[in-house]
Amino acid sequence: MTSTPIASKIIPKATRASIDPSQIEYSSDRQRNAVNALINEFTISPQLLQDVKANFIEGMNKGLKKDGETMAMVTSYVMGRLDGSEVGSYLALDVGGTNLRVVAVHLTGGGEITTRQTKYRIDEKLK
Repeated sequence: MTSTPIASKIIPKATRASIDPSQIEYSSDRQRNAVNALINEFTISPQLLQDVKANFIEGMNKGLKKDGETMAMVTSYVMGRLDGSEVGSYLALDVGGTNLRVVAVHLTGGGEITTRQTKYRIDEKLK
């Protein structure tokens, strides 16, 4: 069993490490060009990012409206956010194509959470 502040389970700490390519000492122009080409592969324009976001939202909305859409969605009625004062025990089941995962979650208040997880392989005959 592990005990972890609930906030770190819900909102992981943002970590961002970046290196300014202009601060790198390159041994050759070939090396500089290779690094710049790699950076360009991972660079997304603000417009492309907005287009991807709009496409994603459109897909979610379609998935919520009817079955058979590319992005299947199930309506969730989450009415609020956790504040760390919650207490109680909950059981979560995750049935995938290969494994059944069972998780017991114990909220002890004060932002503390204890979990116990077990994973079972699903026999091919049961699939």
